[in-house]
Amino acid sequence: MPGLRGTSSQRVNGVVGVAETGERTSEQLILLGGGALAREIAATVAARNDVRPEWDVVGFLDDDPSTSAISLDTRATVIPRLGPLPAVDEHPAARFTLALATPKRVGIRAEVVARLGLAPERMAQIVHPTCALAPSTCVGAGSTLLAGVVATADVCIGNHVVVMPNTVFTHDDRVGDYSTFGAGVLVAGRVTIGSSAYIGAGARIREGVTIGDGALVGMGSVVTRDVPAGEVWAGSPARPLRRAPEGVFVHPLGVCESSNVGAGTRVWAFAHVLDGAVVGERCNICDHAFIENGARLGDNVTVKNGVLVFDLVTLEDDVFVGPGVVFTNDLRPRAAIKKSHDELGATLVRAGSTLGAGAVIVCGTTVGEYAFVAAGAVVTRDVPAHALMAGNPARRVGWACECGERLADDLICSCGRRYRVVSPSSGLGKA
Repeated sequence: MPGLRGTSSQRVNGVVGVAETGERTSEQLILLGGGALAREIAATVAARNDVRPEWDVVGFLDDDPSTSAISLDTRATVIPRLGPLPAVDEHPAARFTLALATPKRVGIRAEVVARLGLAPERMAQIVHPTCALAPSTCVGAGSTLLAGVVATADVCIGNHVVVMPNTVFTHDDRVGDYSTFGAGVLVAGRVTIGSSAYIGAGARIREGVTIGDGALVGMGSVVTRDVPAGEVWAGSPARPLRRAPEGVFVHPLGVCESSNVGAGTRVWAFAHVLDGAVVGERCNICDHAFIENGARLGDNVTVKNGVLVFDLVTLEDDVFVGPGVVFTNDLRPRAAIKKSHDELGATLVRAGSTLGAGAVIVCGTTVGEYAFVAAGAVVTRDVPAHALMAGNPARRVGWACECGERLADDLICSCGRRYRVVSPSSGLGKA
């Protein structure tokens, strides 16, 4: 493989990160993980081999069988998948490097090392030749430093740490094992970072701050005070975000204040779920969505970007809400008149319905089961089950199957489902 073969060495040269012991016979290197980080590490190995040949990258191990190969297009190189992670035992002569990092599982590398029982001497240290490391810098076994990383003086980086490009460590910083740094992080002097911490890209960390084990700092955050172990902080200045309920993913830049959120639900960047909102299992709350206290979402609901779900709005199971959909809860709002909860209007969207992008749902309405509201429609009255609605104000222009296809006049769908009209107001039922 061009650029991916050579001899190996052990100790990091403090000036530019190039290995400094004498040449040895070529060593096999296997990447543990087959995602984007694996490609970045492979490119780093190729850059090192261009300066002084060290490694023969023979392949990667990954539990996902769909990751069949890693391609480095600039070098016409393909790195094959050799099997699942436990196959390390089949390669006794190889060294390994961990190509795994995600804010969703900050301890993933620690888990893999414990699971596979890998000894430190089996792990390769990968440092890009453009790194500028002072002679007093120490880098632990199995750590990877990508292009442009700087360490000024007396910086100590632990084992199995991953540092993305252009991160800067100032004097006397201490980094615990298994920590991860996104691109462009700036760490001031005398900072202590615990094990398995995750520091998002572009974060700034003030001098003397301590970040605890397993803590997560969001992208672009400015950390001015200590971050306790296991907490998620974000913002400028960085502040703690409420812990998500068990089994719920909240992006570092998302906010979930409700404790009534079901397992498997994901809350993405800049989305905000207020305390008092109820969200079911396996929901997807996308960027910039807002879920107000008093809103209720069933299971498997998708709320796309920029949706506003206000108090007294109920979305039953399997409802799809397209980008920019707006609900209301007050037919006659006045800024000077504050209304109680009982004076607001409720909205109900029945199970399986779809609300197209930019639709407006005026309060006091019910959208029937498996109804389909077209993009930009303004719903001002109840929608029958399976009705296909479009326009302003929205009117029925057809019927929709449970699968989402528009029904022909005979109400038989190509998927095999058959329907009958129960009544014009109730909509369709199964034939």
